Amino acid sequence: MQPPPAARGHRLPPLRWHGRRRHRPPPTTARGARAHRTRGLDCPNGGAWRRRRTCATAVGSGGGTALRIDPPRRHLHPTMGPDGSRTPTAMPSFDDADAALVGLGRTFVALVQPSTRIVRTLPSCTEIVGLPPAKLVGRPLAGLLPEGEPRRRFRATIDRVARSGERARLEHDLMWAGGRRRCLAHLTPVVVAGERLVHVSCTDVSHLSVARGIFEGQAALLGTLFAHVDEAVAGLSASGTVLALSDRAATILGVPREEALGRPFDRLLGCAPTLPDETAATVEIERRGPAGTTERLRLRFRRLSVGDDRVFAVGIEPLLPETESYERLVHLARTDPLTGVRNRSDVIAEMSRWIATTPDRPFYVAYVDLDGFKTVNDRFGHAAGDAVLQQVGHALRASVRKQDAVGRIGGDEFVVALRDVSDPEVAVQLARRLAHAVEGLGRKDETAAIRASVGVARYPDDGRTVEALLDRADAAMYAAKRDGGGKVVVTWTEPVPPLRSLP
Repeated sequence: MQPPPAARGHRLPPLRWHGRRRHRPPPTTARGARAHRTRGLDCPNGGAWRRRRTCATAVGSGGGTALRIDPPRRHLHPTMGPDGSRTPTAMPSFDDADAALVGLGRTFVALVQPSTRIVRTLPSCTEIVGLPPAKLVGRPLAGLLPEGEPRRRFRATIDRVARSGERARLEHDLMWAGGRRRCLAHLTPVVVAGERLVHVSCTDVSHLSVARGIFEGQAALLGTLFAHVDEAVAGLSASGTVLALSDRAATILGVPREEALGRPFDRLLGCAPTLPDETAATVEIERRGPAGTTERLRLRFRRLSVGDDRVFAVGIEPLLPETESYERLVHLARTDPLTGVRNRSDVIAEMSRWIATTPDRPFYVAYVDLDGFKTVNDRFGHAAGDAVLQQVGHALRASVRKQDAVGRIGGDEFVVALRDVSDPEVAVQLARRLAHAVEGLGRKDETAAIRASVGVARYPDDGRTVEALLDRADAAMYAAKRDGGGKVVVTWTEPVPPLRSLP
């Protein structure tokens, strides 16, 4: 082959050889004499030196020496090209790619022919299987597998990978130095010097197989428990996929339990309830049942943590007409019909429950009385007064927290129980918020302005019974009214300034 015209007559740049000795290409005197050197070679490339593993052949040609530099043999494997064709591309060195895995002692790598005969492996792999290199190279890799179907399946998979160029994964047993081990083999087709081979990487997964067996046993136990529980219960993943389902829940949803597993929960319901962010939540939905009729369901969500994963336990309860009627009666018995807040008996029962269940946890009672309400009633009638009370009930509910309880004692008097408050300053700020929410409601003119006088008592300092707390809070409220109204008075300090003078 003639060199390109641009290269003829030019002096070859100096080449730097690396090996055990530094030397130049060997000179030749006889025509046709050849000398071979395989060393690391530094070739100039754009002003920079690059070290390449190469094979150089020096050929004597009478008047000089012809030097042919051949690229090194590289492991090639077919990859998908832009047009869909498979083209060979360079693959990382066999040693560099797999030495780290083999060093962990759990991976065996080899290049094998379609017949599974081992062409090349790493020296450290011989320790894994307990065979010397001389007996390992050239030996069929399938011979390390148990006889019978495992060997036949392994040979068929290797042959298919070599012919089709498609990667494959296979789980099988392999005889290691310490006995039979469960391995996961990754099979990759490669082309080396025009020969189709298969790169085999077998990783010991015996420990994973044991863990998987334990997991499958626990999953089977969980499935059995869910199948025989009498309640309608479902287990959901963080994304809403059904992980477990009881037979009762499957009956309500109208789908076989086996078909429901792995499906989105909202698809089974026919609607999309939002998974709650809080630890527990209850929602009621309306859906079209299996018979085509409209039915109502109550879903009780509870968020659980299993390791690093978040799952949901869901209780499913159908709301029958008689159930709704009973619950409506209970709601009416506990609610003030005019304002929508708790009635006197229910708010007292709630505070009594707090004292019985958490006797060492302090809470505060705010007694709210409306200033100027009688004027509204006298000037504009009882209908206007009822409207004002409704507005006050709505304003108080909107001003408290979820754990607090708002109730109407009677007439224009309300009680707000403030739970989980230990700092007296926080209780004062919450009481001021109540007074501020009421101020100005129902105002027609300045002569009918509504304000609130608030008295605050503290449990257990002001009493260990609800009656004692209400008496103390009521006395503080009347102290605020005697001082001109529109104030917050507490039982443990002097009266605070009027609301209108606060910043």
